[in-house]
Amino acid sequence: MINKKLSHLPKTLAMGLTVVGVYSHLPLPTQATTAPTPSTLSVVSTASSAAKTQPSFLRFQLAQTPGQLASRSAGAPFKTTPLLKDRGAPAPGKRVGGASRGSCPRASKNLTALVPVIPTLPTDSVLGLTFAEHPTLWFYVPYSLTATRPVEFILLDDKGTELYRTLLSESGTAPGVMGFKIPETVAPLAVNKRYKWYLTVFCDANERSDFRSVDGWVQRVALDPKLQQTLEHANPQQKAVLYTQAGVWHEAVTTLAQMHRQNPNNAILQQQWQELMQLIDLGAIAPEPITSMLTPKKSAPD
Repeated sequence: MINKKLSHLPKTLAMGLTVVGVYSHLPLPTQATTAPTPSTLSVVSTASSAAKTQPSFLRFQLAQTPGQLASRSAGAPFKTTPLLKDRGAPAPGKRVGGASRGSCPRASKNLTALVPVIPTLPTDSVLGLTFAEHPTLWFYVPYSLTATRPVEFILLDDKGTELYRTLLSESGTAPGVMGFKIPETVAPLAVNKRYKWYLTVFCDANERSDFRSVDGWVQRVALDPKLQQTLEHANPQQKAVLYTQAGVWHEAVTTLAQMHRQNPNNAILQQQWQELMQLIDLGAIAPEPITSMLTPKKSAPD
């Protein structure tokens, strides 16, 4: 039944999953039993030692890019995931906040935005793609949030015009990975436009100069009709792979984060979450718990 429902998955996806063994625990479409072409088999075999050292998300990407596999030296870092593809004009930002000082508690890890840093010139881009009109953004917050230690979120358009500002004062929220969905009351993100966001933790609500902050960009892109059809016949774990393959970060991370939050002790989901974080060089964040979804509480003061 499941194989029949997933019969629309692209042949290359089924082939990649079969050759490399990625997500072998997932139900695969019937095309997965089709033997890969000789060229694909030969490329995978010549770099098998390198591929085996990579997480399954990376091995999936390697299987889909045989030309890159052939030219990749054993043990070299793999940086060609679509999540890190150059998207044109630089989108500078700050993925990691400063070290603890002032009244913020000391923490072993800093405030971090869960978003790719894309190598671009003259400066790296802190940018994630989305298909959604109101995407969910994810952050690692190393502090408990209280009424006296609130979070502020700001959204601007590409001209610098403020579109939305709110305080997220979740009382008693434990440190960990937190998500924030841009509310439906905000105008939908337009396709092919970039939006600047800021997330600021105020260490002392009465002292606005005592804060930690991160900032970056989100860009909405159009959903390809063929990919949309494939997604309609995929389960959540397969959707995460498809989003990753398409380079659409916010749907990939949200899909896995929601599953991992609901099943924190599931070893397979733990591994997949670790692998996704490693794709954007945030493997150190993966062991942290996914604690909450932040919601707007009140308008932020001027």
